[in-house]
Amino acid sequence: MPDWDTETESRIIGELIHATHRWRFDHAWPSDGVTAIIGPSGCGKTTFLRIWAGLAPNFKGHLFWRGQKVSASAHKRRFVYVPSDGALFPHMTVHENIAFAARLSGIADEAIDALVEMCGVASWWSAKVSSLSSGQRQRVALARALAAKPRLLLLDEALSNIDWFGRQKLLQALRASGVPVLYVTHAIEDVMLVASGVLRFREQALQPYLPLAQWLGSGDDVPLTAVIGGRVIRVDAHGLAHIDCEDFVLKTVTHHMLPEQVDVRIRAMDVALSLSPLADSSVNNVIPVTIQWLSKPHGAYQDVHVQAGRHRLFARLTHYSVMRLGLTVGKQVFAAIKSVVVN
Repeated sequence: MPDWDTETESRIIGELIHATHRWRFDHAWPSDGVTAIIGPSGCGKTTFLRIWAGLAPNFKGHLFWRGQKVSASAHKRRFVYVPSDGALFPHMTVHENIAFAARLSGIADEAIDALVEMCGVASWWSAKVSSLSSGQRQRVALARALAAKPRLLLLDEALSNIDWFGRQKLLQALRASGVPVLYVTHAIEDVMLVASGVLRFREQALQPYLPLAQWLGSGDDVPLTAVIGGRVIRVDAHGLAHIDCEDFVLKTVTHHMLPEQVDVRIRAMDVALSLSPLADSSVNNVIPVTIQWLSKPHGAYQDVHVQAGRHRLFARLTHYSVMRLGLTVGKQVFAAIKSVVVN
């Protein structure tokens, strides 16, 4: 049984034939939150979004959103599709592009001001879109899409030209807005930051939905990653946020205000194991752990699962390091966590 409310889920049932390929769909996932759509180029990610936007006339089947059948025409369903180039009106200014969507949706002026602030487009308000950089155009396209008051936002690599720090702020603000999103991206760090779950295309076939923690823990198409819930207890004078994970406290640099309750993501490649606490190293987070499982070597590497209280962490080590340290199941060692992602 799915671990979400099936009465309000999204579902696609049907097929689409395009050129020499046929996609068959019978998939469901939670309607709320950010659902990442991942897979190699040309596998069907854009086609999938266009089906939801009502822009794929060859699709034969049914869509359900929040448990209700989608029968409205493309322009009435308010599923707003944003391609990577933004599809803006180049002869219009930034203001005119956003105002065009706002007139159709009837969004309040105060809400437009908030979108302008969130998307960081105020500096180019009177500029022609044709004069903007690709990253600036993507910010404007996102603001225009939100001004349309979407019920569902369909982002097709729509933030790919925005720098990482700017993209991080936008994604966090977008998630906080509560607008449901289907987000096509090749940026795994974006998925780790904001997605609640993942739909994967493999060999041009859509795979079943996986909640984020399950996908990150699978090592499938992603660096093996642990997800731990925590509570921010303070930010010290050095700008380090202290996060209480119940069994240990983690410290990490933060560039923005964090909510009290956060998720911490720790990649296996960012965890080293040591026989001693490493008190004289530059690593801020070193915690005692017990080895629970060791994978068979894959190439030069070997995955090690360790337990820290009630939490399972992962470390990807060279097979040589495993042998040199004499790592075995049940051995007590120290995990040096070099980097974490917090959201």
